[in-house]
Amino acid sequence: MSRNYSEYKLYELCNKLLKDHNWQIRMYSAKFLGNYGDKDVIPYLKEIRFSSYYELNRAVNIAIDKLESS
Repeated sequence: MSRNYSEYKLYELCNKLLKDHNWQIRMYSAKFLGNYGDKDVIPYLKEIRFSSYYELNRAVNIAIDKLESS
């Protein structure tokens, strides 16, 4: 699968944003990373999967499931 440079930069940014204090930013980052398809982010996603925000937990679990099934 071929990735362009800007897509990789977005991947790096989203990986860093998983640690942001805003849960919505973490949620959107998890969604992107799940669609990006790099299994290396699974441990980082698992670190944030149990939060007090249902929407964040759901997005993280969907991303993990998508990555583990590919």
